[in-house]
Amino acid sequence: MWINRRFLICFLASILSGHALSSNLDCQFNLLSIEPLSAKSTYDVFFTGGMPLIQNYQIRAEITGQECAIDVELDIDQGAKVLRRSGSKEMKLEWHGNAGYEKAGRWYISLSELNETARFQIRYPPNQWLTAGHFTGQLHASFSGPNANLAQQEQQLTYDVSVSVLPSAKIQFYGLSQRHYELNIGDLTKNKTVQPGPKLWVQSTGGYSITVESINRGVLRHQSENSQWDIAYQLTLENQNIDLNQSIDQWFSQHSTSGKPIPMTFLVGDTKNKPSGRYHDTVNISIQPELTQQP
Repeated sequence: MWINRRFLICFLASILSGHALSSNLDCQFNLLSIEPLSAKSTYDVFFTGGMPLIQNYQIRAEITGQECAIDVELDIDQGAKVLRRSGSKEMKLEWHGNAGYEKAGRWYISLSELNETARFQIRYPPNQWLTAGHFTGQLHASFSGPNANLAQQEQQLTYDVSVSVLPSAKIQFYGLSQRHYELNIGDLTKNKTVQPGPKLWVQSTGGYSITVESINRGVLRHQSENSQWDIAYQLTLENQNIDLNQSIDQWFSQHSTSGKPIPMTFLVGDTKNKPSGRYHDTVNISIQPELTQQP
């Protein structure tokens, strides 16, 4: 009886194993498409409200046979988890999806004959300082796991992923949140030099220009608003003279910067025979990114 029981158990195991193999052979797998579900492709380096950019995709396959399932492996440039542009510059990315898991920089999703499509996201995290241009990578999809050899001949798909960082720039007073700063020069004397405590702080993804406009065209005007008492003054940005006699003047830089302090200096002109009182001017400072940069 003991010998017969062992023989019966081994015989049943062989039958079950052969049935599983036959079931696998009835399965057929074919990758059909990678489809973008969102058109957004712009990354804002100044964005502070969560993820600056999320791209949604759908993978679609054709699966025939009962109880057939297979894993799909997704990766960008062999698991790099970055998009690249010229000069070895890289943009970091993250995989995300309600179904699936990440391993070694790749995303894996299971598909079956009952669920032949799946959605996933490529997310681009904040706090990446990037220069303006186009970042690209190639998204690959292929079958993975023990059933991959049952796939049809066309078992790999590719899709070109692209994200643009647009020319953008930001200017503020270093260490201050307000956009208005009142500078008190104190007693006016000829050739008095004043350097404001907060410097200008500039961030730009490429070249940029700083525009300076003086309401009184480079003079301090007496409280009486009588122009005959005007006192001329000179403004320099990082040792470059700004001509305030015209309506506006500009200061240029051809380089991007993640943060650059720009010192300002005011030089008071001739105060001889000027009446006592308060003198004033308003200077507007703005920044404009260079829009003709090459990626």
